[in-house]
Amino acid sequence: MTGFDCAEGSSGPQSKVNRSLPIATIAVTLVLGAVFGVATFFVWDPATNNARQDGLLNKQFDIGCISDNLGARAVGNVRDCQASGPAQIAGKFAMSAPMRPTTFARPTAPMARPTAPGFMTGSSRVQMQFVPMRAGRGNVLMAVSEGEATRKFFIGGNWKANGDPNMVKTLVSDLNKAKLQVNAEKDVEVVCSPPFVYLSQVKETLRKDYSVAAQNMWDKAPGAWTGEIPAEMLTNMGVGWVILGHSERRENCGETDQIVADKTKFAIEGGLSTITCIGEKKEAREGGTTFNVLDTQMKPLAATLSEADWDKVVLAYEPVWAIGTGLVATPEQAEETHAYLRKWLTDNVSKKVSDSVRILYGGSVNDQNSAELGTKPNIDGFLVGGASLKGDAFTTIVDSAKAAMAA
Repeated sequence: MTGFDCAEGSSGPQSKVNRSLPIATIAVTLVLGAVFGVATFFVWDPATNNARQDGLLNKQFDIGCISDNLGARAVGNVRDCQASGPAQIAGKFAMSAPMRPTTFARPTAPMARPTAPGFMTGSSRVQMQFVPMRAGRGNVLMAVSEGEATRKFFIGGNWKANGDPNMVKTLVSDLNKAKLQVNAEKDVEVVCSPPFVYLSQVKETLRKDYSVAAQNMWDKAPGAWTGEIPAEMLTNMGVGWVILGHSERRENCGETDQIVADKTKFAIEGGLSTITCIGEKKEAREGGTTFNVLDTQMKPLAATLSEADWDKVVLAYEPVWAIGTGLVATPEQAEETHAYLRKWLTDNVSKKVSDSVRILYGGSVNDQNSAELGTKPNIDGFLVGGASLKGDAFTTIVDSAKAAMAA
């Protein structure tokens, strides 16, 4: 049976050397044998071969070995393209069933990933779930699904209750003059969210390749609602985005998980797209219950929104303990949580939604850490707080889309 050889790029059973062949033929055969021996030396690893065949792997995909012959999957820690020793290199068993990993294999017990030294160590570690992750955005060796290919990087700037007329004018001017290294229409989507009183001013004066968002909205039709801003008023003035469920509103205004889900639904039905926020407090992170908290926050969204509604939703994972504190989740911590959320969407909504919904990270994101965070495959951008009030810093964060696309 002809097989595919990841190491040599050829296949086929080995033929015996005919002793009557000319010396030249024997020499060629010896050279090929030497190549085979070298390849075997570098690929064969008895200590890890069984784990490889079982599909329990430590990296996303094999660089340099991607083939229709072996059916490389779009996502997942499964080494479909895997040279597993001399037998496969000889081309005898590459297509046989024992060499083909089955579906995503999960460990029988969750594995714990250590946190960064000196940062929330010990009991604060979140147990790692074995979840599929998409290929890096810029890697041409890995096939990606249609949904994954459309996840444009997203940068949101939440100005919160900051600014005065002169400060807002200066900030908008700085943003407008900035020279980006990325195309703000093609490569990245940028949305700035000023306080309500400056929303109209910013919308009229901000560069046209950036959009604006409200920081909240009222989920009722216009009427006798003193102090509230109904969704219809936002759309009537040309605002297309709204931030919902931010931890500051959950904590200070009593917005429950169900209220956030209902407001998200109302906003979508009213013609708005939403940046819907979720995230755990410090005690949950330290107690190892981060995923439990996120599960509780996500369930009302899944129950309230239709599959089509998710086209208008961007999720923002903002660990409460990192918002405005200077503490930042390590890239590994953030990626782990984003991967969990994407798996959660697959299991509780649909694979289509999981592949297409953008999941942002928020929590003391700045111009020094955005590029590294952005290279993680399940982090699709950022919701930025304090750094969004500085034109040069925010521009650098927008430019982090370049690093993300190259990852």
